[in-house]
Amino acid sequence: MEDFGLARAIGLAASLLLVVGLLVPLLWVIGAALLLISLHLLSRHYGNPSILRNYLYSLLALVAAFVLLVIGFLLGLVSLLLSLPLLAAGNPFGVLAGLGFLLLPIFLFLLLLLLMLGFYYRAMEEMARSSGERLFGLSGLLALAGGLLVLLGLPLSIVLVGLLLVLLGYLVLAASYIALTFAFLRLREPSAQPAAPA
Repeated sequence: MEDFGLARAIGLAASLLLVVGLLVPLLWVIGAALLLISLHLLSRHYGNPSILRNYLYSLLALVAAFVLLVIGFLLGLVSLLLSLPLLAAGNPFGVLAGLGFLLLPIFLFLLLLLLMLGFYYRAMEEMARSSGERLFGLSGLLALAGGLLVLLGLPLSIVLVGLLLVLLGYLVLAASYIALTFAFLRLREPSAQPAAPA
């Protein structure tokens, strides 16, 4: 099937862009978009719409997280600026409200990133189950672990332990995308896959 070969080639290019994209975020965005195309074709090929659905949910959660963070930051900044006259009058509660407006979006941002990681993991697990290539599942598991390490390290990044967690998380994410690359390299059409030994 032509779609299968195209999906495999696009997925391979996407996974390589995701690896490099850890250093150049624009390439990560392009890689994520190409992976969406590849998983769309593969979910049709395998007749498993949950592959595409879970990956699409992960991308939507990621976009929502960043939009919410930007809106929340702007609202918090406006709230802090509006509370400055209260602070000058000796009332610190306005500043605390402004800080609350800053902290709530950060909490929701982290929550949406957790959702994104969960949906990505599920998409890769479905891909592994449908294709028989277990490296997809490993890629999803490594992405989940790497993302959790980054999310745990971000609040602690004012100390060395947090920075080490973030660095370790990025290394695990890189391993995830490398596993994804090898998964696409090893991916074969169902008729081309060798039969299991009896």
